Amino acid sequence: MYSYSFAIKIINQKINGLDFTFDKVEVEEMGDGVILFKKHGFPTEEVACEKMYEQFFKFKMFFLEREIPHLDWFCLDFSLREFTRKLNRSYPRKFIAVHSYEPLVYEEGKNEGWNGAEIGRAVDLSDLGTSILSEEIIDVADANVFEALTVLTLAVSEPFPKSKLILSMTVIEILSGKQKKQSNSILTAIDHLKDEVRSMTIDTDVKDKLVNILNNGRKESISSKCYEFIKSTLGESDANDFKKIYNARSKNVHGDNTIKSWANDSELVYFSNKAYSLAFRLISVFVKGRSSD
Repeated sequence: MYSYSFAIKIINQKINGLDFTFDKVEVEEMGDGVILFKKHGFPTEEVACEKMYEQFFKFKMFFLEREIPHLDWFCLDFSLREFTRKLNRSYPRKFIAVHSYEPLVYEEGKNEGWNGAEIGRAVDLSDLGTSILSEEIIDVADANVFEALTVLTLAVSEPFPKSKLILSMTVIEILSGKQKKQSNSILTAIDHLKDEVRSMTIDTDVKDKLVNILNNGRKESISSKCYEFIKSTLGESDANDFKKIYNARSKNVHGDNTIKSWANDSELVYFSNKAYSLAFRLISVFVKGRSSD
């Protein structure tokens, strides 16, 4: 028989009412706001895994509906997940089931342990005073720059690399400004093609869709707009890097959406960090420091 376990951390909230049994799920408070969920008695590993994620999402919906701030395995920083896995692997897995934030399916009859790897890291603020006492005057007159700073703040607070990637790319789109119209020659060609489509003997719905596709081409694409903006601001090398990051974003937004891809893709972590770095350097160009006289 098989069992499952996973943990969720409640943030800045007092926990009451945990003394219950729900659908034979064992609920145990591990301290510091961490709740461990366990359930036993599944005939196969596959069934236990399926039921584990089903229950996991039920608990997630419970917390979200009540707006209870919390962290779970898929919200943790990539480095913390790797650290937790290394600690888990240090135990003899044949004999011990190590519970942690990571969803776990294990064979019953093993000894059980708890790996509560601490969430968070030490932050060195020793050079903060230098920045505060600097004589530079920061100029943020552009509302787009202020909005970009706000979104980048969300990105740096986001431990989920896919979200960090999307937010960082949003910053770049904000700074790039509005999409420009295509040249008059291209607009004329588009209008000609629209007339051709309307004269075709095809279904009206198909005609309307084709016309809409052509109308979308009246403005430059977002990716082209951002590429040209980065090229003129930071140079061609960074613009080419943007293409690679944009492709990675498209792949992860429109491609593999399995649970495994959310947490285990080191390539995704790499591109999310590249996107954040690029967005920050673009903001740095606009937030200009100048000496006070």
